[in-house]
Amino acid sequence: MISSFILRFLATKLVKKIVLTLLKEMAKRTDNKIDDAIVAIVEKEALND
Repeated sequence: MISSFILRFLATKLVKKIVLTLLKEMAKRTDNKIDDAIVAIVEKEALND
């Protein structure tokens, strides 16, 4: 019961936006462009609901 609540919470748009914000900030701290491309793909797919 608790695990289903947690899974539903993790699937909310707010949590997705928070995770994407964290990913973007981590990608900014690197010198390569691969992680920027990965974040863009994840963002497109995660918010495509």
